[in-house]
Amino acid sequence: MNLIYRILLGIIFIPVILLLFYLGGWYLIAFLTVVACVQSLELRKLFQLKQIQIPLVIVPLNLAFLYFLVWQKLDFALAVILLIQIILFCHELIKKRMNKIVKITSASLFLVLYSSFFISFVYYVRQLQNGRTLLICLMILIWITDTAAYFSGTYLGRKRNIIAASPKKSLEGFIGGIIAALGGAFICGTLWNLSISEILILGITAGIVGQFGDLMESLIKRDFGVKDSSSLLPGHGGMLDRFDSLTLAAPVFFVILKLFGIK
Repeated sequence: MNLIYRILLGIIFIPVILLLFYLGGWYLIAFLTVVACVQSLELRKLFQLKQIQIPLVIVPLNLAFLYFLVWQKLDFALAVILLIQIILFCHELIKKRMNKIVKITSASLFLVLYSSFFISFVYYVRQLQNGRTLLICLMILIWITDTAAYFSGTYLGRKRNIIAASPKKSLEGFIGGIIAALGGAFICGTLWNLSISEILILGITAGIVGQFGDLMESLIKRDFGVKDSSSLLPGHGGMLDRFDSLTLAAPVFFVILKLFGIK
């Protein structure tokens, strides 16, 4: 039943997300804002499981941080981080909980960086000269990688428990995801006339970094002792679960493109 839900939601959401990536601009900013907002709320709820109460006001401040990052107002973005620290310190003073200031500060910074800073690179990639095509290809390849890793791991997987964060994942599934990503990247390159460097960067980022993004989120959930970040999407978990691969892949993809001089 979960697989059916996953397929149905995929059929609905994949074209919508690709359309937003295609349109870019305020459409993409609005989409990233929704993603960051929901991820913030999910992380805030997860931290409550560890008795770390992040004030709700951090969520809108986090969205302001995302907004300034998108428009490259780094001085304002840093000012938001400073404001968050001041609010947290005052909040703990009022609550007379000085023994948790380091924990709540660290948790809040993690929330901001994970839900806004990383995801802001989706917009940065879109703003590149060939950003529309590259971003759409990256998203498609991440889905291909995820699907290929799932089925190759399910039907061919023998060597499991190789990663403590996700014992069910197999070496065969990991390799299957990489092969599918590279194959898909060459197909995308042929269809959209991409350079060899762009093709290889796409395949490696989606196939390897994308899967590490999934593992990173699995490690976070294991730390909190939960299976899914929330029950927002039946069969898919929460927003953190759905965009775990893109969360790590987007910044790495952008940095590698810049290192190779792709503008």
